[in-house]
Amino acid sequence: MKQYAPFVVVFNREFAAVNIKSISGSTSFKVRERKPLEQNGTQLVTVMETDNEAQQERKYLLATGEKSTVAFPLESAGSDNECLPVDNIPRLFLGFPLVGTENFSFPAVINSFRFSPNEHRSAIYLGQGSNQANIDNQEAVKEAFDLLVRLLGFAAASNWKNAHLLAEIPDIQNQNSDWLREHLKERLIPKIRRTPAVLSENGAIPPEESIVPFTEASAGDAGVEALWDLVNGLTELRQKLPSRNEAVGWCKAVKSWSVILRDKVTDFTEVIDGAKLASYVEEKTKVTDEDYGRLSHLQTLLRQGESAITWLNRLCGFLKTNGFDRAIRTRSIIPAQSGFLDKLSNLHRDQGISEPLKDIAELLGWKIRDELLDTKIPALAEEIGVAGNWNDDDVVQKLVDKLKSAKQNPDTAFAEASARLFAWIAERGNWEALHGFPVFGRRIKPERPLTVIHLPVSDQLEAQPMAPVKVWDKELQHFADIFPPASILADDFFAKLRNQNTWQMLAERSLVGKEIIRSSKTRDIKFYPDLSSLQEGVEHSPVDLVPVTDVWRLAEIIERVRNSQDRARRFWQFLTKWLAPKDLKSLEDEQVNCRCGDEHRYYPAAWIEQVREKLWVRQSNDVRTLATAQSLANLLRGKWDPNSLSEPATVKLLEAMDISHLELLQELLATNDETRRAVNNAFINILTTAGSNVSHLNHARQYIEDLKKDKELPTYLDKRREHMQVVRGNQRLGAKVEELVEKILKGKGFIVKRTHVGADYEIQLELARDSKTWLVEVKATRSQRVRMTDTQARTAERKRNRFLLCVVPLDSEQSEPTLDEVRSSMRFVPNIGKRLADLCKDLDSFQNQRDKIIIKGDSNGVQLEVESGAAHVRVANSVWQNEGFPLDELPDHLN
Repeated sequence: MKQYAPFVVVFNREFAAVNIKSISGSTSFKVRERKPLEQNGTQLVTVMETDNEAQQERKYLLATGEKSTVAFPLESAGSDNECLPVDNIPRLFLGFPLVGTENFSFPAVINSFRFSPNEHRSAIYLGQGSNQANIDNQEAVKEAFDLLVRLLGFAAASNWKNAHLLAEIPDIQNQNSDWLREHLKERLIPKIRRTPAVLSENGAIPPEESIVPFTEASAGDAGVEALWDLVNGLTELRQKLPSRNEAVGWCKAVKSWSVILRDKVTDFTEVIDGAKLASYVEEKTKVTDEDYGRLSHLQTLLRQGESAITWLNRLCGFLKTNGFDRAIRTRSIIPAQSGFLDKLSNLHRDQGISEPLKDIAELLGWKIRDELLDTKIPALAEEIGVAGNWNDDDVVQKLVDKLKSAKQNPDTAFAEASARLFAWIAERGNWEALHGFPVFGRRIKPERPLTVIHLPVSDQLEAQPMAPVKVWDKELQHFADIFPPASILADDFFAKLRNQNTWQMLAERSLVGKEIIRSSKTRDIKFYPDLSSLQEGVEHSPVDLVPVTDVWRLAEIIERVRNSQDRARRFWQFLTKWLAPKDLKSLEDEQVNCRCGDEHRYYPAAWIEQVREKLWVRQSNDVRTLATAQSLANLLRGKWDPNSLSEPATVKLLEAMDISHLELLQELLATNDETRRAVNNAFINILTTAGSNVSHLNHARQYIEDLKKDKELPTYLDKRREHMQVVRGNQRLGAKVEELVEKILKGKGFIVKRTHVGADYEIQLELARDSKTWLVEVKATRSQRVRMTDTQARTAERKRNRFLLCVVPLDSEQSEPTLDEVRSSMRFVPNIGKRLADLCKDLDSFQNQRDKIIIKGDSNGVQLEVESGAAHVRVANSVWQNEGFPLDELPDHLN
């Protein structure tokens, strides 16, 4: 009764108050104020409720017509008003409530004094009959519909909260209420939908012009709010949304209409659910004349600050959670990695595919990112409605297949894709994927088309291309131009893969070659050193397989070099500067057992056969010939250093080629018969001069080589030659002195031995008898003095009486003295050690204090000299002239 009583005083002006007494006390309800709000009869009625001594205000919005009045409760807080639900109040009053009408299909309370209720006052008649009771009741209800719409419009226009409660119509409980259902459908619901009642950010708008988020009941209020948040991100739609806190209410209101009308909620134009939102995104993002939308277009639909990819991830999560899987798979709303929007069923899941692989695919015209689900959509990470999973291996295989189907002369995109994919695979060690992999060879000229080659599928060395030039031995790289370019991986491959270790592993797996020299075993050899002596008509081949070396694609190399003199010269440089030195051991002949029963020699360098027998030496008249001394000389003359022919590897190569080293050298130096004769004479003279000492020939060669570099060398050698003539004269003089001394001491028990031959005019003899020894220093001089080194002076001072200075004065014009002339002129100075005693002290002082040495005078016939920092002792001629004795007196002084 406390719930009904306020409506009683609201609807019955005759009642001053309604008092309810109970055991708990007394409660009274009294209208405090009826405030007119509009001229059309709308009032705000305030009812004061007094419960014992506690008071509170209740407010009701009231609209009055001729036949009926409609009211609903509200709550005020200052200037804010909020509509309240009617709850369990009877919806029909005839002055007093018709108890039992709590479920009547109306969102407010209707009071009509024209109602004709049933006998229990629990319902009114609204049948199809034409009796007065039906007519009165129907007229009152129809007017109530209009009053309700008036109240709804007023509440919304006044920005009252929860106005949607006046639009949520309870379902019809009475199965025989066709009239009511029809009039709700045709009268009330259409009017509600046209009434500006939805509070959007632009004010109140009619529901039919709004966007009402809808989810099934299983999604709950959170589902509606999540959908509202998604729609709120779209600039075009967000202005039509109800406020977020009323979205659930309006969703319930529309649901109530669908129940009454027995239609689907989504049939209402104002309703948007997951499927409709997906459809909206699909249509609005499509590009003109294209079947797919773009992520960039979606971004333009979103409000500022909203990320398209993040928004789509939320949308996909919402659709998946709320049962809209079909929309995910059938609508083109799922972002591919390229930015297109496609159906989920058309996209593959990216299982960590490398971005470089995707770039390579794009180069080949494969729009792989169009087919890959954007990885920034984690909401679909486990979605099974995709076209399948792709990982690196899947993509690599597809890319290899695309490369294999390329035309023979592909474009630049193919080249870039091939090189990049090759490097990517190799860096990860996926060797199997490289079997049969399409690559391309070097281009000597940029305008030349690419030539596709394929890596071997097994250990087929003959199908193996060479690694890029920059992978080769550094010295070999200089000769790259002689090799067939189409069989060498282009430089592009090295630019993309610079790791030498990876290239080594590729070579070890026989995918590419790194070594030009190849080793193997065979019986197919030629016994070149013994070829001319082999017995005819007999099979000549090794009994066992023998080791040989060969050169990669040598036949192609020769075919290439024979067409150009420059390349032919480069080929010769390759043979002599690189191949022969690298494979020098194979140029040493080996002896093997032959099937003929004998032993024969062969060169393990099997490549020598083609070098010998192919016509690769191009002459100036475009004639190609075998390699001979004459043809090589014609090719190399003026463009080759003849001295290089003396290199050991070149000598061995020429020997294996059966070319005379001397003949080739002669041909290189001689351009006509006259020059050839002159060269032959020069060789003969050099050989004659060298005699049996072959090393002299090497010295002569070195002299000629040095002469090219040092133009002052002849002057130096002339001086050296003059000096050597003096030295040799001195040596002959020493021999004569030795002979004379030995002769005079012969028979007297002395042993004479030469102990030192100086570089100038000095000879040293040792005399020995009966365990006594004497040292004789022989000095030849063409001046008035002789010089002794500091060592000789110290030795003389130390030995004193056992040291003799022998001076042999020579005439300044005399070239070579005879034995008698030496005998007569030579003098021995016996006391030279004593004379040098003081000077030796000066030598010690000189060693300790070079700058402060005082040079002694020569009053004693000896004097210390310092020249260029070196100390010597000068002995004046007066010493040997006045005190020296001749050879004949020598035995008497040795005691």
